[in-house]
Amino acid sequence: MSILVNNDTKLIVQGFTGSQGTFHSEQCIAYGTNIVGGVTPGRGGETHLERPVFNTCADAVKETGANATMIYVPAPFAADAILEAVDSGVSLVVAITEGVPVLDMARAHAFAGDKGVRILGPNCLGLLVPGIGLNASFAHLPALPGNIAFASQSGALCTAVLDWARARGIGFSHFISMGDSIDTDFGDVLGQNKEWSYRVTAKWQDGAYSYDHSDDDQTYLGLALSYRPSDATELTVFANYNDRDGVPGTGTAAVCMRR
Repeated sequence: MSILVNNDTKLIVQGFTGSQGTFHSEQCIAYGTNIVGGVTPGRGGETHLERPVFNTCADAVKETGANATMIYVPAPFAADAILEAVDSGVSLVVAITEGVPVLDMARAHAFAGDKGVRILGPNCLGLLVPGIGLNASFAHLPALPGNIAFASQSGALCTAVLDWARARGIGFSHFISMGDSIDTDFGDVLGQNKEWSYRVTAKWQDGAYSYDHSDDDQTYLGLALSYRPSDATELTVFANYNDRDGVPGTGTAAVCMRR
């Protein structure tokens, strides 16, 4: 199971030739992401990072078969970039840009909903799925593969968790930053797996986390609580201790943090 993306995901990048788009696209390509091209108006026909550049999303989708886009377009123009992407026929928009005007995003969200297109963000780190070598993010470190799904609104918290996990060799099945959650939120992410065997929520209050926990194995809760997430006031751990092949002693977990 993969959330939002899969092995067939073909990604384009809007704002491809800009400094941010270039730098982070290089990291994504190095991770193994199938970036099939990019969009920069006025530069169609060029090649950048050994990928074709198109003037419009419609051209990019038509020529490459792209079904997802990652947006590195400045805030005043980001909503229009989302509208263009939705109209081109992609199924997922990863809106990295922060500071997009609220009314602009409301308009883009309504249009995407009518077309059945999902939006991750805006103002998000993006998402990584290590098992399929997909990175649609500006994460400063590549996530290691593993069996923990991590979801958070906060990009700063995601960065801290990546640092913490990488130093300990902890990997992830999914690493998802939802940012402003205009469309995709915790419910959408968790709804992808109906088989969680337990749930525990911890709340930060008076300088400590308080939580009720009845399961003997605290592996995943320990992972979530072993550092102080400075901007998380609540975290929820969902876990299932039998993997999909029925091998005992293994499991999957979703660690979700809300700021």
